[in-house]
Amino acid sequence: MYQKFRTFATARKVRKNASSVNAVKFTRRSLLKRSALFFGASAIQTPLELLAEEPEAADVWAFASDMHIADWTTATPEHNTRFQSAITAILAEPVKPRRLFLLGDNVASGTQEQYHRLLKILQPAVESGTGIHASLGDHDHRENFQAIRTQLLPPPERKDASITHIVRTEPWQDGEVKHLEIIETKRANFFVLDSHDKINQEEGKFGKNQLDWLVAELDQRKEKPAILMAHHPAVDIARSGLADSAPFWQVLRTRHQVKAYFFGHTHFWIHYRLGRVHQVNFPATSRCAPLTVLGWVLLTLYDDGIRLTLKTCDSDNPRNGENVDLKWV
Repeated sequence: MYQKFRTFATARKVRKNASSVNAVKFTRRSLLKRSALFFGASAIQTPLELLAEEPEAADVWAFASDMHIADWTTATPEHNTRFQSAITAILAEPVKPRRLFLLGDNVASGTQEQYHRLLKILQPAVESGTGIHASLGDHDHRENFQAIRTQLLPPPERKDASITHIVRTEPWQDGEVKHLEIIETKRANFFVLDSHDKINQEEGKFGKNQLDWLVAELDQRKEKPAILMAHHPAVDIARSGLADSAPFWQVLRTRHQVKAYFFGHTHFWIHYRLGRVHQVNFPATSRCAPLTVLGWVLLTLYDDGIRLTLKTCDSDNPRNGENVDLKWV
């Protein structure tokens, strides 16, 4: 896993203007310079009138990534117990998140048993009305995930009527299947994309069918900010990142409603910006990469941006509760 970040961070430097990007590449220095969590340069203060919003009216969402839920007989049972503790903490928040997004590598190796373990851990959230939306990573298995997908949504009596949920899992004409979701809300539209290509193959891929679908869906929703998410970083990294990052960026180039792209995969907690699009790499809850933390994130949505609040698995960590404010560009 750490090799993913070393490869990620030593690729060539990205051009500053994302509208001219054909393939997005980084140096380690440019990546860290763009991370406000290391340097504070990208953080933008959210207007005070937004921060003064009444807590009960706050538009709060939760995010977790790279849980790697395993069989109970595995050598890494702490993956399961950490995520279980995270779910307990999420449900104990003063303002309960409206939904929980999982950014892939939800299980360790894609077995049916592991997905049933995942479902059991998530059950208290589902029963409380906090529905779950999941992207798929390189350790996931699409068919085994689909077998539990409908059980991740809240019961009808607990559904939030202000959220419109659209799912696309039908095969395209060539037989390809991707798990895609759109969550429409008052302030923004969330797009859950699928970068999973083959199980245990680190490199991800959207594919032409999914990109064509994304173009059509974005073009129908120009009036609100769009937040896109998938498991892999949207950069050109041989055998570890997103294989079709260049056509993906061509989709985003002229669609100014796209404000942010969220991903996991590297187990790092960093953020930067490519042109006008914020890039947020979410931390893992399973195992820690060097120089970063284990944890999950609360997102508060405002009319003109977001606040990200890090919640570390170790509540005594000095970074627990740190905020990053990102304003839409």
